Amino acid sequence: MSKELTAGESTTRRFTIDRTRTIGFMGDEARVYSTPMVVQAWVDVTITIKEVDGRAVHIEAAVKDPLEEVARARHSRFIVDIEKTRERLAAKKAKTPAG
Repeated sequence: MSKELTAGESTTRRFTIDRTRTIGFMGDEARVYSTPMVVQAWVDVTITIKEVDGRAVHIEAAVKDPLEEVARARHSRFIVDIEKTRERLAAKKAKTPAG
């Protein structure tokens, strides 16, 4: 990994809501994304690193349209050392009967 992750870092990206980003299970008048398509607007998605604990990274996301917050999420991931993973998998493969 080329950059250290730091708790508190945040980034926001704007997405325009068009027909290709919506689902229409409630009919065309109620096509939805995280905000109804009838709003014909955008959403801002903000991702914030809440905590870095060793290899564990805890992230929060907030999604807002022009009027209100429409979604919030929390997610955890683990940073993987690619070379160590390759070595581990190669050793496992060598131990298997088909290896």
